[in-house]
Amino acid sequence: MIRLWMAVMDRTLTDRERAALLSVLPAERRARLTGQLLRQQAETLCAYGLLLALLREQYGWTEFPPMEYGDGGKPFFPAYPQVHFSLSHTEGAVAGGISDAPVGVDIQRIQMPPKRLARLLDAETPDAFSNGWAQWEARAKRTGSGILDMIRRRPPLAAGEVCTEVIAFPGCCCAAAGAETVRPEQVRRMTLDGLLCCLDI
Repeated sequence: MIRLWMAVMDRTLTDRERAALLSVLPAERRARLTGQLLRQQAETLCAYGLLLALLREQYGWTEFPPMEYGDGGKPFFPAYPQVHFSLSHTEGAVAGGISDAPVGVDIQRIQMPPKRLARLLDAETPDAFSNGWAQWEARAKRTGSGILDMIRRRPPLAAGEVCTEVIAFPGCCCAAAGAETVRPEQVRRMTLDGLLCCLDI
């Protein structure tokens, strides 16, 4: 079963909160924060914090096991091949999903796309573009393939593959790709304070 959590970043992280989230970030991911804007760093920290909170509730984990990356850049836990996960962040929101089968999650801020990308998706409105992009991105994350390759090829859903549009926060859209439809009871939405509370921060 897919479990999907999302958090709205309705305020700025304090220095203490940032340091606490940084301390639980996988070492493999910590080095990649260099060069990111502070806002993007906060989104990354919160996305991984959300994943850890999910893993804590589901499996009782208090820290991340070693993480590696597949050929397409998809992260995984080598010691726990049965634990599949996906993360996403956008301006002001993060989302994450876990499952016992490959899963992909994407959250997008609804905005006017560049014309070239709008043509690529044949989308005429910001809502249509952002929803379409989130669905293709979720499918690409599920398989570990690149998003542009996925959009160019536009493969039909594979046997047993489902892509669900998930209600997110105002101004955002979300999609999850996996082996089943994501039902409302499988989704948890929270504020930043709610997320930090899940992590005892």
